[in-house]
Amino acid sequence: MPNLKLRSCLTLFAFVASDPGLFNAVLAKYYNNAPDPLTLRILDQAKGRSPPS
Repeated sequence: MPNLKLRSCLTLFAFVASDPGLFNAVLAKYYNNAPDPLTLRILDQAKGRSPPS
């Protein structure tokens, strides 16, 4: 489970960071350069929505 959480967090941080280099480097080294698909799906669904108040 911690392994999945790390991959998800790295994916999220790479998505929102102004410089995602560090997060992408860790994804490349430990996850064969593959971001978490579920996190990407959630981020894609959230596009265009207003943040919660």
